[in-house]
Amino acid sequence: MKTPPARKTHFICLPLRSLSFQTKVTAFNALLPPTIHQSIVRPVGSLHFTLGVLSLRTPDEIETAVKFLQTCQDDARRLVDNKPVRVRLRGITSMQANVKKASVIYAVPEEGDGVLRALCSMSPILSR
Repeated sequence: MKTPPARKTHFICLPLRSLSFQTKVTAFNALLPPTIHQSIVRPVGSLHFTLGVLSLRTPDEIETAVKFLQTCQDDARRLVDNKPVRVRLRGITSMQANVKKASVIYAVPEEGDGVLRALCSMSPILSR
């Protein structure tokens, strides 16, 4: 019998805080039809770009992950040359095949200049 994949407990993300992005999301939200209940729309300040998800089951695993992320901070800054990472989005889709049962929707990033992909694959921990 095949072992089910470990439940994901943590995620690594980049907060989406630029004024331009927040303005566009606010304008998009204003266009949503009244049939969409406002309780399912996330506050603009909570939106983020998920880089990866992890299954960390013990305090030791969490501590190891935190230490690793702290050590790669300088490498990540060098990779992006201390400039903002810009990502063009090309649409919204659902994680579930049946959109009516969707609990998560996300914006699909375009390939762009490859900086985001490079950030996401900096380490085996992040690219698994």
